[in-house]
Amino acid sequence: MDPVHAELPWAGVCMLLPRTAAIDGLEIVAQIIRQYASVEEIYLRGDNQALNHAFRQTIVKLYKGIREYEARTACQLQPRIALQLARNSVTIDDWNNVIEIIKSAGKNCEQLMNVLDSQPQQIYAHCLMKTEQQDEKVEKLLAEAALSKEEMAFQDEIEEMFKCHQIFRTSNYEGHKARNPDRVPGSCQWLLVNRKYRHWQDQYSSSLL
Repeated sequence: MDPVHAELPWAGVCMLLPRTAAIDGLEIVAQIIRQYASVEEIYLRGDNQALNHAFRQTIVKLYKGIREYEARTACQLQPRIALQLARNSVTIDDWNNVIEIIKSAGKNCEQLMNVLDSQPQQIYAHCLMKTEQQDEKVEKLLAEAALSKEEMAFQDEIEEMFKCHQIFRTSNYEGHKARNPDRVPGSCQWLLVNRKYRHWQDQYSSSLL
């Protein structure tokens, strides 16, 4: 039997499911391609070489799966009879395996992207903590400076008052005051026992003694 004619019945049975699986995967692959169009440029600029290398390898694995899918899809949708044997040798399980490889690589990329995203956040949190610590130190220094300024202002005020006293005084009144001897016990009691003084002291209204 002619191989071409022998293959036609088998192609009629096997062609539908693989073709459907190939078309169903187009939406997944198209979405991944759109998603990773600018991912390399954004996420491969970091300073962590180990993470960048792992991310690059994961993207290569993802692109490899996509290229394999594209090649098989082109073969599956090829109308030429000469490629039908190769086309129909790809079963629906093969399509599912290719899609799963692409999905798995995509998840690995997303995990590494999350790690890469967390690094700037950690750096930002560290810088924020350092800034807050510096702010606390600055506030403490400002408080100490304000207190020192108040103390200096108070000291200046005391010195000004002392200078003013020195200008208006005619003698050393502190020394003169200290010259008076202590009161003799029992002396100066005549005022306290005086009848007029006691009457004046008991009055509620103010009046001259």
